[in-house]
Amino acid sequence: MKFGILLFLLASGSVFALPEIQIKTFYAEKDGIIQPGEKPEFVLEAENPGKEPLRAEIHTSIKRFGEENESPFHSFKLELPPGKSSVYRWNCEHPPEKNGYYRVKAFSASGGDKSLAECGFAIVPGVPKRDPFFGFNNNTFSFRQFEAYRKIGVGSLEVGYPAYFFSYPENCTFAEYKKILSGTFMIKALMEEAEKGNFHFVAKLSPEFLRKNSSPTGQGEKYRKAIAERGGAKALYPFPDSAYQHMRDHASALYELFGGKIKIWMIQAEIDGIMTERQNTASGFNVLELANFVIASRNYYESVKAKDPNATVATLGIYGGDFFHSNPPFKISRLLLEDLSNYHDAMCIDAYSGNWSTNAPPTPPEQGGLADYLRASVTLQKEFGKQGIVYNAERGYHQKHSDPLDSPNSKLFADLSARSLIIAKGIRGVEYYSFYYGALEPWPKFLESLKNKKEFDDGTLWIIAPGVGSDYKYSPPGTKAAFVHIPRPAVAAFATVARVLAFAEPVRGGMPKISEDMHVCIFKKDDEHLAAVWSSGEPCKLTFDSPCELLHVDLAGVESPLKAGKNTLDVTSSPFFVIGKLSSVQIKKIFSEAVVSGNRELNLKLARSGNGSLLLKASNLTDKKLSVAAAAQEIVLKPYETREVALPETEKESLKVSAAGKTYELAVPPLPLKIARCKEVQVDGNPEKYGVSLVKLTAPENVFPKKTIAPEYGFFKRDGKDIEAEMFSAWDSRNLYLAFRVRDRRHIQRHSNSNMWMDDSVQFALIPNPGAENVSHKDGFGPGVYNFVMGLAANGPSLYRFGAKDRPGTACDYPCVISRNGNFTTYETAIPWESLGMKNVEAGTALGFNFVVFDNNDPANASAKYWLAFAEGLANGQNPDAFPLLCLTEK
Repeated sequence: MKFGILLFLLASGSVFALPEIQIKTFYAEKDGIIQPGEKPEFVLEAENPGKEPLRAEIHTSIKRFGEENESPFHSFKLELPPGKSSVYRWNCEHPPEKNGYYRVKAFSASGGDKSLAECGFAIVPGVPKRDPFFGFNNNTFSFRQFEAYRKIGVGSLEVGYPAYFFSYPENCTFAEYKKILSGTFMIKALMEEAEKGNFHFVAKLSPEFLRKNSSPTGQGEKYRKAIAERGGAKALYPFPDSAYQHMRDHASALYELFGGKIKIWMIQAEIDGIMTERQNTASGFNVLELANFVIASRNYYESVKAKDPNATVATLGIYGGDFFHSNPPFKISRLLLEDLSNYHDAMCIDAYSGNWSTNAPPTPPEQGGLADYLRASVTLQKEFGKQGIVYNAERGYHQKHSDPLDSPNSKLFADLSARSLIIAKGIRGVEYYSFYYGALEPWPKFLESLKNKKEFDDGTLWIIAPGVGSDYKYSPPGTKAAFVHIPRPAVAAFATVARVLAFAEPVRGGMPKISEDMHVCIFKKDDEHLAAVWSSGEPCKLTFDSPCELLHVDLAGVESPLKAGKNTLDVTSSPFFVIGKLSSVQIKKIFSEAVVSGNRELNLKLARSGNGSLLLKASNLTDKKLSVAAAAQEIVLKPYETREVALPETEKESLKVSAAGKTYELAVPPLPLKIARCKEVQVDGNPEKYGVSLVKLTAPENVFPKKTIAPEYGFFKRDGKDIEAEMFSAWDSRNLYLAFRVRDRRHIQRHSNSNMWMDDSVQFALIPNPGAENVSHKDGFGPGVYNFVMGLAANGPSLYRFGAKDRPGTACDYPCVISRNGNFTTYETAIPWESLGMKNVEAGTALGFNFVVFDNNDPANASAKYWLAFAEGLANGQNPDAFPLLCLTEK
């Protein structure tokens, strides 16, 4: 039987269908959000796909996120006729007492330890008073989840773009349109919540929704044609006057329907994305003229202010490109704000600052420059004479739908989401955070992927999953829900941050610098001060003295007291909070004088000593003897001893090493790149003579730094024909031959010799003896690394070797051919073994090797902002330990 179980779509990346039973759905009621004292309720739908009656026993187990222990949870028997399914519901009579996130797995008694399905739930304490700062983005929230949002501390909901929810008939009077608007299911549901007083409301207005909204009726180009007729095919002219009246009517209707309760209005369009090439636009709208943006914004502003002069109207909604990629920053924004100076009160931005999905490792908010983007936006508002108010109109991470609920990825996304919330809350002038958390139920691409069991990115807080009897059709209120929502660990993280930081205010100078990777944000709340603390690097310990008792709150929401005097806390990538009745001066002093120390008993390094073998280097950092277990071997280390041990080859991607009750997981280095011997060849710029390429690098998979692949930078067209590179190689007794073929639409090289890396070029480095002591230096490379760059300089092909210690940098006279043909640049060279200090080179020789391809498509950039890389360690931080191995072979 195939592993085609529906529950693969629910939550787990490792769900198994046993021959005798299939689990169609498994989830906790109430969207998996449980408050202390409540009994979780579970639903499991089982199906007998066979032709015989089925009798089975189902066991469930539970594990708290971040803990190792798996405990029995609940068991029951089931009987199913052939081809039938049945739904089982039960309450947990003895729910866990600790706050936090819990993963539950279901097993068949005859199926061994392979789980049939998994679900999750979170125990979160109530939030006495929810802060409007913590809002949910209208693109992703569900009308079914309002109660869950309330429980986890969401303070604001958004009344979003009309294009998603209602048609906009032409020649419609204001009264008729208002009636249509009030009857749409989402507006109706939000109006009911407004009557209950459960949330604050933020309105989002689109300056382009009319053209977009006309698409379902087959008139998608109607307004575009009108623009062309009014101003000429190439001119940037606004929509017809009637279109702007529709916009005014829409804002006025929303104001009246919500009884004046909407106090914040955001005019949002990712205008910086739209101003890049159309193929580059990953979100926002495909066509939006600058003139229309200005006129539409003015109309919205006047309409809102006519209803409520005290309402706040924010504009722009740039998604980061105009800050990170524009030279100077905010180039488009300044142009627009000049015309909108008297037609806006604040600024809204989509605060993306790096890669936010799993097409490559996501960018931490600290490395992505989130704080810089937010502060610069506040400053820009002040430059235009405003108060300096910024609303984060959208930010969130997306992870794979199939990620197991308690996977390292789930922890990563929970940590990054929490840190983003804390950073935004910690910057004065940022008054709202719109959390973009996942897939909206009716979006066709998600429904289609769910139905066809295809992989896709989903949200960080919940994933959508088929409900009991799901038919994969979107069901409006009043009908049986087609979907349920299963929480991920990030739900508990969001709930903790929203509860602890509710109505907290950032303290000036409240981000004291402790170490490069240690982050502290200090806030004032009522008569207390609190600090959020985390590490963006290795785990460590933080020792500090406190003048009074403190309260420690971890990201799961568990509270524990800290005594007055000296305390030592573990600091990891998961933020925690320290709260106490002390002054801002006292809490700043605590952390400015704190001592950071290592949190590891061992330093471990896994490398390759040659073809097909591994070498583990283990250093005991303690004054006690340590017993280390790795690959069925036991290594006993004396205090402070370092040893190297050869280990057998493994096909696994990681190796687990255990010592002192802890388990360390090390990535296994890739197998060496095999380079075949050849007869001496002519360096002529034709890489085809080497046969097939040995390495192929593509965008965005091999792009570094990873933050630059995010759409807001506008670097890539994403059509499969952007920057890519192939490497070819061979060797003989005299030379190592290297060739590279680079696809690049635009070639820029304005430099020579050591500066060629700043524009289009290939940089590569060789380590003749990877195990030598002179490979590393405190500043990066030692003299054991030979580092080269080659490029098509103004005076022709050039190959340069960088200096190292007593070896000066020099232009090399080795054979080097570089040519440009269409969109391709070809590089070829021969490096004499003698120049690397190597003699009598034989098959089996292993060298450290790495290369990068720099790409600069904008002459306004002083140097390339990104590059393709075979591996890290050559550009943006020299680390010879990260180099792969190159192995010489006969064939």
